[in-house]
Amino acid sequence: MWVFMISQEHAERLAHECGEAWNRHDLNGIMAHYADEIVFTSTFVPILESPPRRCEAQPKYAQFYEKPCRLS
Repeated sequence: MWVFMISQEHAERLAHECGEAWNRHDLNGIMAHYADEIVFTSTFVPILESPPRRCEAQPKYAQFYEKPCRLS
């Protein structure tokens, strides 16, 4: 697990960039903010199969955003 600190300015810039990508329905722009090796676990995200309800790569995690990004 990676743990590191970023500045407030950097955090605000990342949040702004990701929010702008979301508003543009830009899946690639959203995914640019996640590592290829992302590990995401959730008990309520329906794209994740039965336990352990996790995805371990960007392509699988991107499925979570695909439908909202297609809606315009």
